[in-house]
Amino acid sequence: MTCFEGSSTALVVIDQGTTQRRHWQDLPPELLGKFGIYRVWRLDRRTLEKRANQLKAEGFQTDWRQPRPERF
Repeated sequence: MTCFEGSSTALVVIDQGTTQRRHWQDLPPELLGKFGIYRVWRLDRRTLEKRANQLKAEGFQTDWRQPRPERF
């Protein structure tokens, strides 16, 4: 498990459609606000880390470092 420094929670800005994806389910977020299609969540970092480890164990690979130019 990762050693946490700083806050025990994380703020997440997430769009309404993404909240419906399986890997975001059952994370009990605290809803801090709604702005159009976006939600601002506060999540427990340990819970988020556990979910990340579960996804990795299932074979999911991160791709957030790969460039994705916006398309118009």
